[in-house]
Amino acid sequence: MSRSFEELTPQNFSFNSPLGWCPACQGLGTEQGTNLAALIPNPERSLLEGAVLAWPDPQTNPLFRTILETLSREFGIPLDVPYRQLDPRHQRVVLYGSGERWLDTQPAPAGGNGEPESDELAAPVKGKKSKAKPASAPGSFKFQYKGLYPAIEEATRVSFEYRAALSDLVGETTCSMCQGTRIRDDAAAVKLRGKTLPQVTQLSLREALAFFEEMSLKAEEKKVAGDLLNEVIHRLKFLVEVGLDYLTLDRPMPSLSGGESQRIRLAGQIGRALTGVLYVLDEPTIGLHPRDNHRLIGALHRLRDLGNTVVLVEHDKEVLEAADHLYDFGPGSGRFGGQVVGQGTPREFESGKVEGSLTGDYLSSKKVIPIPKTRRMERRGEEAPKAGATLETSPAKKPRKKKKA
Repeated sequence: MSRSFEELTPQNFSFNSPLGWCPACQGLGTEQGTNLAALIPNPERSLLEGAVLAWPDPQTNPLFRTILETLSREFGIPLDVPYRQLDPRHQRVVLYGSGERWLDTQPAPAGGNGEPESDELAAPVKGKKSKAKPASAPGSFKFQYKGLYPAIEEATRVSFEYRAALSDLVGETTCSMCQGTRIRDDAAAVKLRGKTLPQVTQLSLREALAFFEEMSLKAEEKKVAGDLLNEVIHRLKFLVEVGLDYLTLDRPMPSLSGGESQRIRLAGQIGRALTGVLYVLDEPTIGLHPRDNHRLIGALHRLRDLGNTVVLVEHDKEVLEAADHLYDFGPGSGRFGGQVVGQGTPREFESGKVEGSLTGDYLSSKKVIPIPKTRRMERRGEEAPKAGATLETSPAKKPRKKKKA
């Protein structure tokens, strides 16, 4: 089948624009569907071998085999290829059906061109067909194939019994057309230095930064993308500097922790280079590895040096030691707190000059959390603790006193 391509514009590469998003999921990357592991437990099987568990066995059911061969003829779906190796649009026909189109089990008449009708949902592609025929072929008839997902969704509306039985199967799945990339197929196929846009967004921020820093542009290319490349590198650097180098660009926002979300906004503020702004951050170190604290502290110092005021609610010792001024609220938590029980520089807290501050007592080492001398560890031969189990500790045993004679 021939296909024409239009000249791509920047909007065609954005999943937030109708010009660029995937027409199936409209830029979401997910769609309502069923757990494929339940419907297709063994994707190494072909459709003719019964890959779809919800279908009748084509080897023993001549009527369904006729239906399956009709789908193969109309949409070019090979029946003897493992399901996981099928083209995504063929998988989409299996999962979502052919819409309102009526299919005829009677083969095309002799003398025709043998070409299946063109359809927007699934274009014909040459594929292998099974030569085996059922023992007794049924008479010709027409049918509509609705697909697995629509059939299950409709079944859940039929009765409460069906809805309860199928509730565990229905949920969000990766879009079968764009495979989660969220953009149209022609834009997703464009490559930059050997990588497509989806492949670049799947890199970690550290790897993406290295990819763009190593990119060299010719004189003509610099005129077009020189400023854009510099802007991309600067923004990636800000994200890496606040300790987010392990994230990927396609990471969904709801999956981020509160600290990660704050650091993303913080990186954006650093890039804007505003002055005279009051920033209030609530524990931005949440989710950050302690070894990366210095990156976050450096970013906060840059905000301060630009002429801004940065207020943090923090409990991390390294961050407290890097502050200009500390305020300790207490004396207790909840309704027992809210009072400033101590204030001063980190040096004053560490030297013990701030009285009545529990934080000061720990920073000055007046109070410490002792490490148990004896730990009740796992013994050899015993089963390993389950996930989420805690390591219990017991106090050191006191030496027994000798009895007097």
